[in-house]
Amino acid sequence: MKPSEDPSESSLRLAPTVLLLAGMLVFGVGGIFLYLDRLTDRLIEDSAIEYASLLSTALAEFRTLYTSEVVGVAESHGIAVTQDYADRDDAIPLPATLAIMLGDRIGAEHTNARTRLYSPYPFPRREESGGLRDDFALAAWERLSANPSETFVRFSGAEDARVLRFATADLMRAECVSCHNTHPDTPKSDWEVGDVRGVLEVILPIDRQVEQARAPCFEARSSC
Repeated sequence: MKPSEDPSESSLRLAPTVLLLAGMLVFGVGGIFLYLDRLTDRLIEDSAIEYASLLSTALAEFRTLYTSEVVGVAESHGIAVTQDYADRDDAIPLPATLAIMLGDRIGAEHTNARTRLYSPYPFPRREESGGLRDDFALAAWERLSANPSETFVRFSGAEDARVLRFATADLMRAECVSCHNTHPDTPKSDWEVGDVRGVLEVILPIDRQVEQARAPCFEARSSC
C-alpha cells in the first residue's frame, strides 16, 4: 500500500507550475493590452488621414467652384479679385486665400486643423507664410512635384502632442494661368495648365483623439 503523500511536498511540486502559469497569464494580458494600444493608434492614424483627405479634397473643390462660378462674374461687374481685398471696397479674396480661410474656420470649429498653401514661388506679400519653411515642406514639394497624384503624409511630435501633416499637389488651373503669368509681382511667368503650382497641406493635431480612445483601456486596467 502506497504511503500517503505529505501535502507540503505536493505544494512544493506544484509551485513552479503555478508560477509559470501566473507568469504566462501576466505576460499574455500585457501583450493583449499592448496589441490593443497599437491597434488603437493605427485606427486613430487611419481616421486622421481620412479626415485630412476629405478636408483637402473639399477645399480643392471649393476653390475650383469659387473660381468658375464667382471670380469671372465678379470681374465682369468691375469687382477686383486680389490679395489686398481687405483694404478695398470693390474687391473679393483670391480663390486660394478664401480656401485657406475656409479650412482654418472649419478646423477652429471642430478639430483645430489648420491649412497652408505654399511653394518655392510665393508672391512677394506671401514670402514669409507661403515659402518652403521646414523639412516637411521641402520634402512634400520634392515628392509631389515628381508625383502629383500622390499624397505626402507624416506624423510628428511627442505622444501627447502628435500632429498629422497631410499634403497634396496644388495644380495650376486653366482659369489661373493667365493671371499668374501676367501679374506684375509674379515670381514665375511661364506656368502651364497642370503644372504643380504648390502644396496644399492640412495640419491636424491628434493628441485629443489619442487621449479619448485610450481612456477606456486605462480605466479597464485600473479596475483589474
